[in-house]
Amino acid sequence: MSSQYAISDHTVLLQRAQTYLFQYCGSILVALGSIGCLLSCMVFNKKILRKSPCSIYMMAFHMANFTYIITLILPSVLSIGYGVTFVTYTLGLCRFTLYMAFVLDILSPTCLVLASIDRILVTSPNALTRQRSTCHLAYWSVICATLFWMLCHIHSLVLMYVIQIGSNIFICYTQSPIYIVVIGYYSLVKSILIPSLLASLGLLAIRNIRSLTRNRVVPDGFIIGIGNNRGFQLIHSKDRQLVRILLIDIGTYVICVYPQTAMNLYQQITQYNMKNFDRTQAELSVQYLCSFCSYLPYCIGLYSNFVVSKTFRNEVKNISLTNKEPTFLIWDKNDDNDLHFITVLANIRAYIFGINLTISNDSNNYVLLTEDNLNDVNVKYIHNTEDISNIIDDECCCIDISEL
Repeated sequence: MSSQYAISDHTVLLQRAQTYLFQYCGSILVALGSIGCLLSCMVFNKKILRKSPCSIYMMAFHMANFTYIITLILPSVLSIGYGVTFVTYTLGLCRFTLYMAFVLDILSPTCLVLASIDRILVTSPNALTRQRSTCHLAYWSVICATLFWMLCHIHSLVLMYVIQIGSNIFICYTQSPIYIVVIGYYSLVKSILIPSLLASLGLLAIRNIRSLTRNRVVPDGFIIGIGNNRGFQLIHSKDRQLVRILLIDIGTYVICVYPQTAMNLYQQITQYNMKNFDRTQAELSVQYLCSFCSYLPYCIGLYSNFVVSKTFRNEVKNISLTNKEPTFLIWDKNDDNDLHFITVLANIRAYIFGINLTISNDSNNYVLLTEDNLNDVNVKYIHNTEDISNIIDDECCCIDISEL
């Protein structure tokens, strides 16, 4: 090999690192990421969570992540790790793959942005602002955002080509120098703007939560019963769980995308510098390593959420038990027995901040909660519990009938 195309030992080490990383870690990442996205969609689709607009955004986020894993991360793992490239087989496949990469790369963080805005709305001290957080708005926001980004990136379906750069070596890229410059600046702006926006919105949500805690503001229409403080704790707990999930996803995205942002900035600064073959290959390997880091937020959402959220952990554990009828415990503290529990079979439809149920028992005067009188019935939940959110988290409703 001529000295012009010679590469240093450091570059060889980088190339081996990228190959092994994609070959072994990449395969594991694709498998765990695909399973994680599907399980996350199932969790956020459960009745206890899906009534929240934030859950709609999170479902869209994980659906976009799953599609991203299949259409971009998997081909990258096969190409870089195993030398199997099928994207360049046809022009249509080349353009479709890059189009989906452009769309999904911005659509996933957009869902996080929308979820952050929703958490800011629902935790606002202003009642009118809280009312703007609705499932109808969430569905329309996701649909409009998806269509918007699909239209914005339609250029890749026209300007991308399969280019031969060597003997039996093909790449999917553009032949337009102007388009290359535009894509470069677009990637740089996106990689700086999106993490900054997500971090700012996350801080605003935290500020609202703290303000809500200090002022003990109770969102309208979510209190069941006459125990306002207990109702507030229940609401605050559920909001806190969703905010935790959202913040960990935002933090993961910002941290993992940072190396890619730094690499994009470096490439823009040095794009007009003269570079030898060794430096070009070294930078390409570093680019692949940074890209691998940027893949992590799309694959580890389930596992990070599992760590920070008790509700999420319980729902993941209970996915295989979704057809089981939950048990309701009725407690009469005035009974002669110290703790006399009566197991009641119930038909339950769970809401994120309340439970709509029908209790079938012909002994004693057990309460009947229906969809019509859900917000009017005066019910005090059990009082001797430190964390009232466990009533919902454990899918067990404890009603003190002596207080009815």
